[in-house]
Amino acid sequence: MLSADPGAFFNNFQATSFYTMEKRADAVGEHAGYFLLKTIAAAVSAAVQPRLARLHLIGHSFGCKVLANALQTMTEDKRDKNDLAALNQLAVNLILLQAAFDEDHIEKGDQYGDIAAKFENIRVLATTSKEDRALSKWYPSAQSAKIVTLLDEREAMGAVGPTVKAAKPFGGRKDIRVDPNFQRSTVAILKDRFVVADITPLHQDQPTLDAAKAKPDEFSGHHSTIFLPKIYDLMAGFLFGV
Repeated sequence: MLSADPGAFFNNFQATSFYTMEKRADAVGEHAGYFLLKTIAAAVSAAVQPRLARLHLIGHSFGCKVLANALQTMTEDKRDKNDLAALNQLAVNLILLQAAFDEDHIEKGDQYGDIAAKFENIRVLATTSKEDRALSKWYPSAQSAKIVTLLDEREAMGAVGPTVKAAKPFGGRKDIRVDPNFQRSTVAILKDRFVVADITPLHQDQPTLDAAKAKPDEFSGHHSTIFLPKIYDLMAGFLFGV
């Protein structure tokens, strides 16, 4: 986005800026992220007794596209299927903080539609927030400005979570609420493969925000308000089960 002033002339070019960043994120995932996963796979294959039992991938906003594209590219690798087999020896945990991609992009047949089926041990934690204006307000606007989606309403996963169809290959979605009284045990006991955590209550609780000095951005709201203790508790519970 180019300006916090919704009436600024240069904001007419925001869709172009958004599209450029969106494509850049996919390109980074397809090349750099994919290469990193192949490097990890090679290390696992070379180990007599692999020590790396779990692989944690954490992204925020467009960084979630980087990770999703890297994983999808691995599923499409026709040159060395052994790399995917090696990664399937690991428990892969994917955390998508305020993901800036469509709610249906992980549906079968869509951009990242093979992740659930090809990564046998993957689990996903995705956060959503109604106070994330970047995703709940500006993301649909930027998407609708693209010709290919002109007549198609698009919502971000970081705003509403995955569609029912997208979550189905994971066994459905488990929704939880993260408020100022949240305990990590709430998520630590879950065995679901796709957990959607609504962090709106944290973004609406002024004492929590004051303690963290987390003020909303005039334009994007609480899109980047992810450095809160309860969010770390959420991630720790999901990743380590404690």
